[in-house]
This record gives sequence, structure tokens and C-alpha cells, in this order.
Amino acid sequence: MPISRRKRLLRTGQEVTRAMKEMILVVEDHPDMTAVLKLALEMEGYQVLAAADGLEALRILERLTPDLIVADIMMPRMNGYELYEATHQDNRWLSIPFIFLTAKTDKEDIRLGKEMGADDYLVKPVEKEDLIAAIRGKLKRVTELKAAAEAAQEGLEGPAPKGALKTGELIMDLDRHVVTVKGQPVHLTPTEFELLACLANNLDFVVSCQELVKQVHKYHCNDESEAREIIRPHIKNLRRKIEPDPTHFTYIVNVRGVGYKLVSHLSL
Repeated sequence: MPISRRKRLLRTGQEVTRAMKEMILVVEDHPDMTAVLKLALEMEGYQVLAAADGLEALRILERLTPDLIVADIMMPRMNGYELYEATHQDNRWLSIPFIFLTAKTDKEDIRLGKEMGADDYLVKPVEKEDLIAAIRGKLKRVTELKAAAEAAQEGLEGPAPKGALKTGELIMDLDRHVVTVKGQPVHLTPTEFELLACLANNLDFVVSCQELVKQVHKYHCNDESEAREIIRPHIKNLRRKIEPDPTHFTYIVNVRGVGYKLVSHLSL
């Protein structure tokens, strides 16, 4: 067999092996839709877990930790919104990317999904290519963040890396996608990292909620109050992970009626 062909086959095998290590939890109450999603994802090499509603999904999460969750919204017993809230009240599941998949097209429903802080929101009927692209994008970002954190692990106790931003005990190496607090790595979702990076690139300057929504969600929001509601859950989750005191915000400060800013250590 020619060397070039062997290399191509080896690369293909490596890609399948990597994909097989990624586990997707699909939460959908319609068996036909579950079967379609499961087949589509398995054809791409993903492992698939299936739950018929939020309560069943939580039982699965107690036993296994998926790499990503795709959840319908309208389901019996526990809907997608309630499942999202439940997963974000437990530190074990905070960093799992969450994609809403629903037939609802009303602007209010889409806005609510964004306000809650979900990583993406896809409307049925969704094209297979769009679903796979969204999943690959979220998983790739998580993999990059984890790899960067692991690569930086040995130097956590030393001085901040060259080019890193340090404020108090918070160190952000935006190039390597590494965030640490008190020398310990902080595991952020891709959305949380993008939000922190936007604030860090404007250190000590207020960034409007509309601009934060634009940077984080790639969504142009013309209503400042709507943008504030969309970005608030992300700020809340980010603060939970980096602030030393949840009742006194040291790093991320709200400037009422304007937006948020990341405060440098010298100005504390």
C-alpha cells in the first residue's frame, strides 16, 4: 500500500477515535426525532446517550458526564429550560456546552434561551449539517480550553506567563486560553471565555451589554434592556467561577445603566 494512502487511513482512524471519545446527551421526548438525531450523530462517530425528558437526563448525568447536551425545550415532567437551570446549579455540569433544539420560532422563546446563557439555540427543522457544525464548534472550543489548561498546569505556581493579564489572583492567558484563580485552573465554557476575553481586552473600561452580546453571541441586539437580560446569566456564571466572594464582586463590576467592566488590580 502506498505510504500516502496509509497516512490518509491513519489520519481517518485517528479522527474517528477522537470522535468516539466524545459523548452527546440528546434529550428529546419524541422517539422518532430521537432516532433521527441519534443516527445522525453516530454516523459522525459520536457516542450518543438519550433521555426522554429532563428528569431522565439528570439520572443519566448522575452516572455519566457527556461532552455536550442537546435538549428539546417542550418536554413532559421537566422541560429544557428547567434542565438547563438544574445543570447550572451543580458544579459538576457547569462546563458542559448546552444547545437548545426546539420547534419554537417565537422571538421570545429564542430570547429566553439566550438570556439563560445557553451556548446555542437551533430551531427545528434543523439541517443535519447545521447541527453537526454547531456541535463540532462547541466541542472544538472546549477541547482547546482543556488542552491549554493542561499545558499550563506545570507553571501555575510561577509568575504569570509573558503576555498574560493579571489582576489580583486572577490570571488570564488569552492566547493559550488559560484562566487561573489562586493558581488553580478555572474551567469556563466557550461562551464564558469569550465574555471574559472581551472584558479583559477592555480592562478598566466599561463594555456595553449590547457589545458583549455582539461579541459573545454574534447577535446584533438593538435593545439595551434585552441585551442586559441576555448577558446577565453569563456574568452570573462567570462570577461564580472567578470571584473570591460571591457577595462582593472584586473583578467584574456592573456600571448601572451602562454595562460591565473588568477591574485591574491597581484600581481596586
